[in-house]
Amino acid sequence: MAGSGVHVRVAPAREADHPPYGAGVVTVPVEQHGQSLARSPLADRSVRPAALRTATALLVLSTLPFLLLGGAAAGAPMRRWLPYTGPWPRVHTGQTGYRVLGACLLLLAVGYLLFAAQGYRRRLWARTAVVTLTAIYDVTLVLVLLADQPRAGWLITGAAVVLCSLAAVVWAYQPEVDRYFADEDSHAH
Repeated sequence: MAGSGVHVRVAPAREADHPPYGAGVVTVPVEQHGQSLARSPLADRSVRPAALRTATALLVLSTLPFLLLGGAAAGAPMRRWLPYTGPWPRVHTGQTGYRVLGACLLLLAVGYLLFAAQGYRRRLWARTAVVTLTAIYDVTLVLVLLADQPRAGWLITGAAVVLCSLAAVVWAYQPEVDRYFADEDSHAH
């Protein structure tokens, strides 16, 4: 039989006849040479690891507060949300300052989500960009939260965002995700 892969011997259907060794034995290739079992010719792509799906969900979850705050600051009148959030640290108290900050938050959050989506689509450069942006955003968030007077709601929200994003990075670099990305690289060349 052609191919140099691993083979399994399967006994014939009728064992009562007791044919001589090798007679009626079928050799079935387990896998083709250079092809993993996860990537069969019938499947166009291997299944995304659960760790990558979890990481993407955590990245989306960690971005939600920025989308909500950015949308509220950019689109809603300040008098509607300012009593709930209080004044933001280091932001001009006029409506324009909050709108600019809200637009910037929306832009950064949407860009972060686009990188996360590209990482989910097996783009290694996007996974690296998400990790870099996560480090920058988390450090910035912690510095902003610590620069203001302590408020329990902001601190809890900030801690949840930092924990979700850091957990997402840990999940995104699990060994099965690395193998998933390496499998794509080996088939691309």
